[in-house]
Amino acid sequence: MAVDGSALNPQPKLRLFFACWPDAALQEQLAQLGRQLQRQCGGKPSRRENLHLTLVFLGDVDSADLPQLQQIAASIHTPPFELQLTQLGGWLEAGIGWLRPDATPAALTQLVTQLNQALRDAGFKTENRRYQAHITLLRKQAHAYGQRLAAPLRWPVGDFCLVASSLDHHGPSYRIIASWPLRG
Repeated sequence: MAVDGSALNPQPKLRLFFACWPDAALQEQLAQLGRQLQRQCGGKPSRRENLHLTLVFLGDVDSADLPQLQQIAASIHTPPFELQLTQLGGWLEAGIGWLRPDATPAALTQLVTQLNQALRDAGFKTENRRYQAHITLLRKQAHAYGQRLAAPLRWPVGDFCLVASSLDHHGPSYRIIASWPLRG
């Protein structure tokens, strides 16, 4: 009887997603908004260094698939865009407090669509739900809340990245594996 060696020594899995990652100054502004949101509706603010805009969540993926994922990302052609974040609110049923734009820029929709299509064509599973651009500022939100910012928080987005997620005693921890510039 032949034994499949890969079953005895499987490739380690990585929990992966594609995201846009703000610089440290914008992350600090987002963290301040998270603390403001916490005062209004309870919960636990996301750590400053974890604040990002998820594009496509992949979940657990074999580490051997990293080169293919990087090749897919390198094939994406979407122009840079500006994200104008204006709305503080949340999804109470999920316990998530967020900041999001009034409208999703066409280039962001194009980026998400291209990534999802290329990933599916390569055999990766992605979520089927409608994309809702948002930055998670708070978890375990206890009360509903909604507010429009007096002035939009402007984020010029010029690249996107592949991120690995792991859990430690402080909660989720993220590591950027690689990034790619946006180009039209």
